[in-house]
Amino acid sequence: MKRDIKLFFILVFILTAFTGSSQSYVVEYFEENYDTLDTYTSICNENALIAIAPFFFAKEFEFGFDFPFFGKNYASVVMDNDGVGIFEGSVQYNFYLFTSLWHVYYWNDPFRYESARPVESDWRYTHSTRNGKKVLIIEHRHVAPFVFDTKASPYNGGDVNFQQWFWENGDIEVRFGEILIDSTLFKGAMQDPIDSTFYTLGIGIQNYENTQQMFIEGTINNFVLTKFDDENSLDSLPKPNTGVRFKYMPVSTKDTPNQGKNEIYVEGEVLHLDQNLEFDTFCIYNLSGQLMRSGVYENEIDISQLASGMYVLQQKSKTFNQSKIFVKM
Repeated sequence: MKRDIKLFFILVFILTAFTGSSQSYVVEYFEENYDTLDTYTSICNENALIAIAPFFFAKEFEFGFDFPFFGKNYASVVMDNDGVGIFEGSVQYNFYLFTSLWHVYYWNDPFRYESARPVESDWRYTHSTRNGKKVLIIEHRHVAPFVFDTKASPYNGGDVNFQQWFWENGDIEVRFGEILIDSTLFKGAMQDPIDSTFYTLGIGIQNYENTQQMFIEGTINNFVLTKFDDENSLDSLPKPNTGVRFKYMPVSTKDTPNQGKNEIYVEGEVLHLDQNLEFDTFCIYNLSGQLMRSGVYENEIDISQLASGMYVLQQKSKTFNQSKIFVKM
C-alpha cells in the first residue's frame, strides 16, 4: 500500500480526568492515499450465496486478536451497513464510524441483484498485517445514502467510499475515498424521503457502559469533541485521501516503557517534570483540544500565561508518546 501522509492534526481528550480509567484516546486527523481493498471477502456475495438479500448486513467480525477498548479486550464485534458497531451486551452502539443509512446498489438499481454479474457496489472486509501490526479492515465501496436511492443514477448523486480499520493495539480509523454526495442537498444531515427523518454523518466511539463518549462535531480537519446526546454531526463532507484516528494512549505509569520517576506537578507558575523518560518535544492542550503551548522538551515549563484550569501535557519522542493531566490553580 502506498503511504503519503501529508498533514497531522491532533485533538486530545483524556478520559481519565473524569473516570479514573487507564485508557484514553488521542483523536488525529491525517491525510493518506486511499487504496480500495484488492484482496477481500465480499459480504454481498456471501449473503447472495445463502439467499440473503445482499443490500443490508449485520455481521460479527472476528478480530483475530484481542482488541483493547476502554480497558477491556474483545475477540469480535458486530458491524452493519449503516456504519455502526456493537460489542455483545453493550448498552448502546460502541462505534459510529461514518454512520448514515448506507445502501449498496447494482447497475443503478438498488433492488436488483444478479449473482452472475460483477459487483461494483459492495461491502468488503479483510484481515491483514500492516507495518507489523494485525488489522481488520471493513470497506464500504460505492455505497449510497438512502436519500439517493430513488435517483436514476446513484453514482452521480451519492457514491461514497470509506473504510473502517481496527488495529490490534486498539487504534480505530475511518479512511475516506471518493465521496460524491450532492453538497447542495447536504445540510449537516440527510433526509429520509419516506418519513422525513434527518440522519447525521456521525463519527464517534463510546464504551461498553455508555459512560465515556467521544463524538466529532464540525469538519474532519477542524473538529471539537461532544457527547452522544449533544449535536455531533459533521457539517461538511470529508475529502478523499483523508481520515480520522481514535488512537489508544496509555496514561498510567505502569504503561510507560521505563522504570523510575514519572511524575509531573505544578508549583506556582511552573510545571515540573520529575522523570527519567527522555522526550524531544512537548505540547500543552486545554480540554477543548486547543494547543496552548509547545516547544523543545525541558524539565521545567513556564505556565504563567495559562488560565486556571485542567490541561493535558503531551510529551513526544521518536519512539514513544505520553499524555498526562495537570491542574493549574
